[in-house]
Amino acid sequence: MRIIDGHTHISPGRAALAVRVMDAVGIESAVVAQWPDGHLDRAIEDIARYKEFPGRFILFGNFDLAGIDQPGFADRTVAELRRAADAGMRGVKVYKALGLGARDASGELLRVDDERLDPIWAAAGELGLPVLFHTADPRAFWEPMDEHNPWHAVLLNQPDWSYYRRGLPGRDELLGERNRVILRHPGTNFIGPHLGSWEDDFETLAEMLEAMGNLFVDISARVTSFGPTDRRARAAQKLFADFPDRIIFGT
Repeated sequence: MRIIDGHTHISPGRAALAVRVMDAVGIESAVVAQWPDGHLDRAIEDIARYKEFPGRFILFGNFDLAGIDQPGFADRTVAELRRAADAGMRGVKVYKALGLGARDASGELLRVDDERLDPIWAAAGELGLPVLFHTADPRAFWEPMDEHNPWHAVLLNQPDWSYYRRGLPGRDELLGERNRVILRHPGTNFIGPHLGSWEDDFETLAEMLEAMGNLFVDISARVTSFGPTDRRARAAQKLFADFPDRIIFGT
């Protein structure tokens, strides 16, 4: 069986170690989501370094949102995408900072569905680059960080992931913006990591997959969401049965 890990973060300096681990557990290749400080020039450099391990790493690079206010931003970014794709980049990674942290020159928080990004999403589709599009987080990240929060232990270790009373858009608002982007660009494939941030409601996730044929999701860091209750386990089983070609394995 050919196994591809659809969501990893492996720096080139750890590639040899990663290959040993992949060989030990039977993973043929891995999608590497470039860290947010890299951007497309770094992606091209990393691709050259991964060539030491042919066929093992599939790089998804990310672009810089800084300068979105400047004339020619979209054209420059599209040109960078084309150059990176020519060098071997296979997809685009977008971090949750879009909608939760990235701001324009005036200090305004960028919306996920900012129309200034539309040429970039369209170009990704034309180039055959899927977009690994991380938007929002579990609903509990907007709830009090106490012992009743199911993500309590995680948020204690990563308190910056708590959006409780921070004046940021809510999860449903962010996912609505993301869905508008996906619907506006039917020629581009989008992957929602971490079950598309709907790990607590498989019925709604199924409705989204039904409505948007260009939306895929991966299961990275969300395996525990499949079986906390019998009802959830049955819903997860149905989700996999109904959308076997839309759910991607990822760690």
